[in-house]
Amino acid sequence: MYARYIPPTKPAPAPAPVTERKPVAATESPRPAGTISTMPMAPAVGAYGRYIPPPKLEEAAKLNKKIVFGDDDDEPLVKKVKVAAAEPENSKSEEEPEPEKEATDGKKDKKEKKDKKKKKKSTKESKESPAPEDPTTTAVEDTGLEVTASPVKEKSPELAELPVREKSPVLAESPAKEKKPKREKKKKARAETETNNAGIDEPVKSRHKGVFEKIAKSMKAPDTENAANPQDDDQDVSMADAPEPEEVHGLEPLPQPEPKAPEPPMAPQTELPSWLYDHVKVSRDATAPFISFGLKPEYGITAENSKRLGAKGYKEAHAVQTAVIPQLLPHHCISMHSDILVSAETGSGKTLAYALPIIRDLSHSGSPCTFLRAIVVVPSKNLAQQAQKVCEECADIFYEGTKRVKVGIATGRRLLEEEKSALVERRERYDPEGYQKRLERVKTQSRRARYEDDSEDEERNEIFRREDRIKTLPNHVIEYVSKVDILICTPGRLVEHINLTPGFNLDDVRWLVLDEADKFFGQNYQQFLDVVIPRVHSNSKRFQRSHMQSRLTGVRKVILSASMTTDLDKLGPLKLRRPKLVEMASEDGDEANGRETMLNLPATLQESAIKVDLELKPLFLLDLLESDRIMSGDADDSSDSDSDSADTQSSLPPKIVIFTRTRENAIRLARLLAIMAPKLEPLIGCITSDSADKKQTRTLKAFRAGKLRIIIASDLIARGIDLPDVKHVINYDMPNSVTSYVHRVGRTARAHRTGHAWTLFTYQEARWFWSDVAGKDAEVRRSKEVERVRVTEEKDETAFEAKKARFEQAVAQLAKEGGA
Repeated sequence: MYARYIPPTKPAPAPAPVTERKPVAATESPRPAGTISTMPMAPAVGAYGRYIPPPKLEEAAKLNKKIVFGDDDDEPLVKKVKVAAAEPENSKSEEEPEPEKEATDGKKDKKEKKDKKKKKKSTKESKESPAPEDPTTTAVEDTGLEVTASPVKEKSPELAELPVREKSPVLAESPAKEKKPKREKKKKARAETETNNAGIDEPVKSRHKGVFEKIAKSMKAPDTENAANPQDDDQDVSMADAPEPEEVHGLEPLPQPEPKAPEPPMAPQTELPSWLYDHVKVSRDATAPFISFGLKPEYGITAENSKRLGAKGYKEAHAVQTAVIPQLLPHHCISMHSDILVSAETGSGKTLAYALPIIRDLSHSGSPCTFLRAIVVVPSKNLAQQAQKVCEECADIFYEGTKRVKVGIATGRRLLEEEKSALVERRERYDPEGYQKRLERVKTQSRRARYEDDSEDEERNEIFRREDRIKTLPNHVIEYVSKVDILICTPGRLVEHINLTPGFNLDDVRWLVLDEADKFFGQNYQQFLDVVIPRVHSNSKRFQRSHMQSRLTGVRKVILSASMTTDLDKLGPLKLRRPKLVEMASEDGDEANGRETMLNLPATLQESAIKVDLELKPLFLLDLLESDRIMSGDADDSSDSDSDSADTQSSLPPKIVIFTRTRENAIRLARLLAIMAPKLEPLIGCITSDSADKKQTRTLKAFRAGKLRIIIASDLIARGIDLPDVKHVINYDMPNSVTSYVHRVGRTARAHRTGHAWTLFTYQEARWFWSDVAGKDAEVRRSKEVERVRVTEEKDETAFEAKKARFEQAVAQLAKEGGA
């Protein structure tokens, strides 16, 4: 340890004379033997000195022994410390400085400090160099650097008593470490670096050791052995890229990978139930004989029934019937039934698809009594009459002399009391106990308490009070019996009979059909679903809800529409059980999965659109009616047997249905066309909601017979009405929705017949029509694109001006009639 002496401040009196001191030799000890002191000797006044202890070679060698492990030896080695011999010039630091050299002492001290730093650095680097192999050698190898050693002091008693460091028994007994590839590589790289840098001074090598190693690594030749072993991460990689093998090809095409087989379509990852995707698809061209339905002949339609169907005009089953009828026929092997949802365009035969299996089931019930076991709900009166006609035909087909299925209708065209007497029959039954209870109720007037759980309607309670007051035979009570097996009704009239008709109940109902069901999901029909569905699912004590020829029990629901919705929120109130969806397959392969509404148009339908001026729209309509596009159609009709001559028949237009947005527009347009074209006046009929029921029936009958050729109507007859031989449908006013458009144009091209739909649109309506109705991304699925035509420009301009003048006169006359 070195200590620096700090001289005291000089005294104020004059300095004392300087006396010469004899320099102390490096080998002499200024202290008595046997003492250890770290205090340096005081140098001369005004100079700084450093004490260098004498060398102690033996003690230093013993104390500085290090136990290290060699690379190739199993036993630890003792590493010797390198000590350089002392040089005499270094002893000058112990001499007393001369007075004349006092001015240069500061520079010497700085120089000594720099030399000291250099010596420490070189000593450190020399320690990092490999130790000499001879364990007895104590001299430092010649490295080309001057290493100054401090004088070693003589051995003191304290140092003599210190034990010599020996090998640790733990280290001596520990096995030698295994060789590692990384250590060998580093050792090899170090040896190569020393070989390449043999001509460079050792201090430079030590100072720039990393640089020389990188240079040697870059100059090293590629190792083929290491390159062949890619698993070794530490192998040196050559800078040159290996040449890639060249492939020679001719002019023949390069080999291509085999095409992968198309994967089956997966259901969209949504929260919708699987029945919306795993549904029954029916081809539009599918047909089958009725006799082929049923697992066995006794569970299907017999040959006699099929013959009677052919006599009624039903030669074979159409596409939708081939899929729905087998689902509704009895299956003895099935223990749980499924509710059926049918999505098919109008005119595809949906009415016969549900009427045929229902009438067959009720005809084979085996009970001679009449119970209300099936209800068919339709949105309009005209559609109810059409469904009644089909059911009556099926009842005649399955009548075999034992019992004929009775079909009733309730649409509001008759008074409520008349419908009550037609649906429910009142009888008297002998029941003494019930008779006494009836007398007690009459006396206490507690009828309200009896029915307060069912309804709070005062009108209903009053009706049942009057029923209790009716006089009967002694010990007889009043009993109500249904007169019909199937009831076809509108939703509003059905709710009225449930609430106001005594004896009318749904306890025996096992078939519930909703035709044009999407109409019932609106707010106007919400009361209907809330009233009917709970009563249908109520627990009945009778056996009439058990389906014959099968083990099924409960109510089966059949939901049909040309615009079937898949919105679960709307379908939720129906409480469907294990539903199955039957859908008409599209010709272009477009899937309806995931769509909220399924809109289908007949494949035989052709659509066209005409841009018109809003102020001259009636004139554009008249021009279309008189054009060759309308008159060149098949005007001859087999139903027109009452025509006077062939010439008169050929001048008549084909059957046309024109739809308007409101009933006022329908009445106004019918009168305006009659004024502008007097020859069309006897051929035009008008149907609106304001028309009396008898007038509507008379108009539809004349149109079916061919006496009327044009019907102008609102959306009253847009749903489900079967109007035979309709060639053209014209949308005079744009429909309110895409669904309404589908139902309007569905009045033509029915039952695989051809038809044409025309739409008159203005500038303001063009964007909605061509994007939502006729666009490629529209919800409507069609087989042909909508054609845009111009009819008015094909006429002579002079004739058009004459028509325009006649139109203005007709408008003036219509205004005069309205004012009168």
